[in-house]
Amino acid sequence: MSGRRIVGLMSGTSLDGVDAACCRIRSNTNGYDVTVESSLTRPYDSELRERIARVCGDDGTVAELCDLNVALGAVFADAAIAAVAAADRSLADVDAIGSHGQTVRHHPEPRALPVGDERLRSTLQIGDPSIIAEQTGLTTVADFRTADIAAGGHGAPLVPFADLALLAHETKFRIAQNIGGIANCTALLPVRTERT
Repeated sequence: MSGRRIVGLMSGTSLDGVDAACCRIRSNTNGYDVTVESSLTRPYDSELRERIARVCGDDGTVAELCDLNVALGAVFADAAIAAVAAADRSLADVDAIGSHGQTVRHHPEPRALPVGDERLRSTLQIGDPSIIAEQTGLTTVADFRTADIAAGGHGAPLVPFADLALLAHETKFRIAQNIGGIANCTALLPVRTERT
């Protein structure tokens, strides 16, 4: 199988910018073979960082949130286009974009919400995937956290999968530590164990 070429877009709670990677993903007998063809960071300028911080806090308005959603969609699209160019590829060579978006609120623990159901959890990412798709012409998949939150998870469904795909070993037990704005660990059991 020739595999797929995917651009991944991520921005964290540090509000420093958008990380982009153009990757070739192929299946193999042990799972997946992932080749990072390019990676880069597009830093946010200080004004954009301040505006995002404002909507992350209690001082932002819905109007500002709406404007930033579209503006960040354009920033993410630009990062995707740059990652493809850095890999010496054209957008026609890319199968899809996966965009995490910019987290502006994340409450993975149950909270009392206005509907009165204290079991509800919430998360919100901005960076309109429709803008990314329109500016790149590529299928764009986004909003990864919400389904995991709705199912009772902590809203980080992709990290364990990526850790498994990239770091699993046939016989060794490994632990991967993600040191981001919200740190987490993934325990990776051996993919194949030796029989004695």
